[in-house]
This record gives sequence, structure tokens and C-alpha cells, in this order.
Amino acid sequence: NYGFEKLTPLIKSIEKFEVEQRENHKSRHKLIYVRIAEKKPLRAKK
Repeated sequence: NYGFEKLTPLIKSIEKFEVEQRENHKSRHKLIYVRIAEKKPLRAKK
């Protein structure tokens, strides 16, 4: 369980993923969308 009771908090703790939570109007369940986060461009050294 890696210190988390559920999968969503585990994924949210990993910075490589972007997590979006949406309400589902057809049911009481929430929809969780996960995608790999885009790499941030490195700053140029001066």
C-alpha cells in the first residue's frame, strides 16, 4: 500500500503524473483522469 489507503492519493503524490478529478453527472461516482506530466523545459545557464 506504500503508505496510502487508496490508489488516487498514491498517484497524486508522484510528480510524473497529472491527475484531474471530474464530477460524473450520470452517477454519484467521480471520474479520475491520469496522464503523464509534460517535462518542464530546463532553464538555460548564464
